[in-house]
Amino acid sequence: MDMTLTESIFRLLLANGNKPMSLEQMQARLLQHAGDMTGSRDISVPKLKLVIDNDRYYGMTSIELDDVEDLNSSPEND
Repeated sequence: MDMTLTESIFRLLLANGNKPMSLEQMQARLLQHAGDMTGSRDISVPKLKLVIDNDRYYGMTSIELDDVEDLNSSPEND
């Protein structure tokens, strides 16, 4: 089944427990699971950022690295 890059990113985030990931981490995981379709699909970091920044359906959004560190050190994660 062919799915859009936006849906692939969304499913990746769900599989990661809906926790923030860097674009580089997303790229590595998508390349790992993309198999032989990587030649026909742009999974570059700039493309991932563009897709996330333009998402209006799944509710994905970019956050700054400081925000990720704050989320990871919050009391509910202890």
